[in-house]
Amino acid sequence: MRGQQWTVCLKHSNRRKGNARTRTALRYGWNRFRVDNGLRVGDICFFQLVQDAGGDDPVLSVEVRKADGTIVQ
Repeated sequence: MRGQQWTVCLKHSNRRKGNARTRTALRYGWNRFRVDNGLRVGDICFFQLVQDAGGDDPVLSVEVRKADGTIVQ
């Protein structure tokens, strides 16, 4: 995973419908990232902003910890 890049759309919604709350979701491209990294229920992803938007798309680094505690490199 180190050095690889995936483009993923981060969708943020402020609208409220009924009991629905503001939400943010990873969309287009997330499934490819999930499959490429063998993510399963119980795995944890830690995201860190490494390049602010400032007119360009923001860049995040990610650390994946598998449910058994191993870190995906």
